[in-house]
Amino acid sequence: MARFFAMTSRGLSDVLYDEVSKLGVTKVLKGQGGVFFESNWAGCYRANIRLRSATRVLLPILDFPAYNPEELYNNIKKHDFTKYIEPSQTMAVDASIRDCGVFRDQRFVAMKIKDAVVDQFSDKFGVRPDVDGKNPHLSIVVRGVKNQFSVSIDTSGEPLFKRGYKNLKMVPAPLKEHVAAGLLLATDWKRDTPVVDPMCGGGTFLIEAALMALNISPGTLRKSFAFQNFIGFKPEEFAEELEAAMNEELDSLPFKFYGYDLDRDAVQIAIANVHAAGLDEYIDIERAPIETLKAPV
Repeated sequence: MARFFAMTSRGLSDVLYDEVSKLGVTKVLKGQGGVFFESNWAGCYRANIRLRSATRVLLPILDFPAYNPEELYNNIKKHDFTKYIEPSQTMAVDASIRDCGVFRDQRFVAMKIKDAVVDQFSDKFGVRPDVDGKNPHLSIVVRGVKNQFSVSIDTSGEPLFKRGYKNLKMVPAPLKEHVAAGLLLATDWKRDTPVVDPMCGGGTFLIEAALMALNISPGTLRKSFAFQNFIGFKPEEFAEELEAAMNEELDSLPFKFYGYDLDRDAVQIAIANVHAAGLDEYIDIERAPIETLKAPV
């Protein structure tokens, strides 16, 4: 069993807690910015596939104080990072710091941690993984506050709110997918009645509602997750989790979802997003002012 941490945005921890509690995992506990839980790796796969209000699922591995670069380097080397990826794969470090004394530049922190990790590979294999800041096989997430550092492995890769249906052209101030889903989960909506959005923008709220009503897990829309790059990845277990989620999807709905917006560009973007999500049959988007809004028949 391992301890994982599902992250979310401020204000959505209660919603995420309810979601995680239904995954069949143990020791579910709210923390700052998310929810801890314990599970085997199949549970991690399940969380990435099914959670709607999460942004990432992390594997916490280290917590330690460090007051100078040498302490930071030595503490990082206490964990064996060579068990996650091969030397031929790539890595990256995502670091953020606040009130950490001599550590004033997060780029320096990231570089020092990267050095400690690649030195492990050099010592063991004689070669070191390359750094890829855009699409690494292994992403190490580091947070430092008042010289207390926490280190985690990102199991998700691209943020989980990136379902894959958003058009490349975005509306101004787009609503993130996990926030839309979180707001829906926080309401008393039972997923059995239409949802109407009179100012739908890019259609995110409606798409997330339709996915929920059809019981389509958001992770089934994605192409990949970071954990698929790891040495210990079990494709059979992942396939089972994916199949289980897809088997719970509904074949159809007896109602539709309706979106309206006055902006022509927003309407076109929303229509494109709905199509990319495969939900044209269930969501109608029209250009109309809010004063003409009527309840669906």
